[in-house]
Amino acid sequence: MNSKNGNISNIACNIILFANGERGYLVCSELLKNRFSVTQIITSTKSLHYFTDLFPDIEVLCFENVNDQSTIFAIKAFAPDLFIVAGFSQIFTRALLDIPSYHTINLHAGPLPQYRGGSPLNWQLINGEKHIAVSALLMDEGIDTGNILAEASFPLEEQMTILDLHYKANQIFPILCIDAIKKLLSCDSGQVQTSHNATYWHQRSDDDGLIDFRSTDAYKANRIVRALSYPYPGAWT
Repeated sequence: MNSKNGNISNIACNIILFANGERGYLVCSELLKNRFSVTQIITSTKSLHYFTDLFPDIEVLCFENVNDQSTIFAIKAFAPDLFIVAGFSQIFTRALLDIPSYHTINLHAGPLPQYRGGSPLNWQLINGEKHIAVSALLMDEGIDTGNILAEASFPLEEQMTILDLHYKANQIFPILCIDAIKKLLSCDSGQVQTSHNATYWHQRSDDDGLIDFRSTDAYKANRIVRALSYPYPGAWT
């Protein structure tokens, strides 16, 4: 594996996967299928046993704060070549991003730069986008501001719920991840984002489920209900 100034030279490069839930499982499975070496999975306490059971041959770790100095020291000792982030919510500091000898790839559930920030699938559904898009990008110190390596989309069909969107996105992310790595293999650092049309969306909470019928028409109310259905707690009024 070459440095950040070179290209990835070994398809068996050491990868640390920062992941949670089904998205992380599917991405890890695809990486192994493509002969990449996932040496560690770093996850939350909620997904710790999930990954331990599914990948008994991979070291699964949980850190309360991945940016803590002792955690950075421990991760650095693994000498990773590449970080891949799939459904992991903690923000990475420069000290953490500097660890892998090449880059950090983040799998983001929205088009960029229009859907930076939190809950991009929910917001795309609420806003009535005709197509739902997902992205793979290089992670930097900004929030979803790095170069775009790969993108994909699927049509938003009538009456699709957020559960359908998560399922569709999770099927796409493993392929998108491999495409992004192949781009790095070919010395392609992706497309630079511009600030034009850049929008940040906040991470939705239960309070955001309120439907005010004085200012919300039936079509948008329908989309809010679908966007906050299971596994979310639901819309309310």
